[in-house]
Amino acid sequence: MRAHQPAGQFAVFLPRQRNRRYFVDHRAGLFYIRTNEGATNFQIFTVTEANAARENWKVFLAHDPAILIQDFDLFQDFAVSFEKKDALSRLHMYSFKQGKWSFVTFPEPVYSAFPAENPDYAARAYRYTYQSMVTPASTFEYDVPSAKSKLLKRQEVPNYDPTQYVTERQWVTVRDGTRVPLSIVYKKGFVRDGASPVLLYAYGSYGFGQNASFVATRLVFLDRGFAFVLTHIRGGDDLGEAWHDNGKLLNKKNTFNDFIDCAVRTCPNAGCSIANSTIACSMCGSVRFFRHGLRRLISLRANSPPFSYSSLNR
Repeated sequence: MRAHQPAGQFAVFLPRQRNRRYFVDHRAGLFYIRTNEGATNFQIFTVTEANAARENWKVFLAHDPAILIQDFDLFQDFAVSFEKKDALSRLHMYSFKQGKWSFVTFPEPVYSAFPAENPDYAARAYRYTYQSMVTPASTFEYDVPSAKSKLLKRQEVPNYDPTQYVTERQWVTVRDGTRVPLSIVYKKGFVRDGASPVLLYAYGSYGFGQNASFVATRLVFLDRGFAFVLTHIRGGDDLGEAWHDNGKLLNKKNTFNDFIDCAVRTCPNAGCSIANSTIACSMCGSVRFFRHGLRRLISLRANSPPFSYSSLNR
């Protein structure tokens, strides 16, 4: 329905089709369609108002199996594709005047970034939020013509010095050969002597990816010599829709195996002690366990195959 004809009739843009999802936006006589048709991680097409039939669609942003296109926003002079690759957010900017794509750059190897409120269609700048395991939640304004970001606001954390902490990315190869990303933070001076404690956390269900965010209460652990490790196990969308699919239904076992393997292999690589480790995990939205050391994880490992869920509730 046209916005200036609120009493008009609704028109079907595209008939329903099983397992096909699409989202439509409009700018300057063109429809922009973000769809998973033929693209697990979505791609974007354009089509004119007058000839909007499927056969007339043209690719605007092609599908990439390694990149999940999570959202798409249109403005008068630019467009923004909100994406995820390797468990990291990306803001992919397109200039209609220049006819080319570019990325908003971020200063840290592990972080999370999201679109902020941008209600002005004619805006020259784009606001987004940014944080990491070291940097508190911040709001930036990105000037599209100059490709520069300006800090507008940052969460105040009393007596906190971010220069005293380090965040990094590591990867673990699990039992079936899949590489699982880890987001890690620790205080400078962390001793990798094989005896230091680590707090390992994961969530892997419903396609909800985990973001490397700032948590002030986590500093209590870091200041006492812990490393915090966020494991991006299968079941979320951290590495795209296939990452979710490979951690649900008959593939749900991968979620647990990923977490166990990350725990067993992360501690030696990070110079931590398995015996001094604390495990925190939430999977399927209901299964949670906190355990000191890996005794319970080793018990799970011994029960596979076949996999036993009973030990989780003990």
